[in-house]
Amino acid sequence: MKLYIPVFLAVLLSGCSASNYQDELAVEIITEKLSKNGPSMFCDQPEYVACYKISQKRCMLEVSTGSDICDKKAKNKFANVSLSNLESYSEYYSFCLVMKHAMKYPSELEEIGACLEGVEFDDDKGLRSLFK
Repeated sequence: MKLYIPVFLAVLLSGCSASNYQDELAVEIITEKLSKNGPSMFCDQPEYVACYKISQKRCMLEVSTGSDICDKKAKNKFANVSLSNLESYSEYYSFCLVMKHAMKYPSELEEIGACLEGVEFDDDKGLRSLFK
């Protein structure tokens, strides 16, 4: 399960210009949206929720509890987020969210992990969730 949406958005928002301000603004907007709506990007995906056998609402409650921690971890690891490392930042943050969520189900980790490996992330739905 990979997230290409943030990188696509950064390129789209920054355009073809070499303006540092555009790049900085694009990165700022995307990192803010990830921080705010990161849990929705997963919990709005029916296949993701199905792996946990929970409702979308419960998923949001569970994943949201790890959002602040993952946001801090990602910002510590990538102190200066830019277009060149935005994809790595997004993947790190997203992986942290997924791992924090999975760790809430220690007795079902293998089953959930196997299920998540087969999940195809719906980029369109993820994009809508990111920009709610």
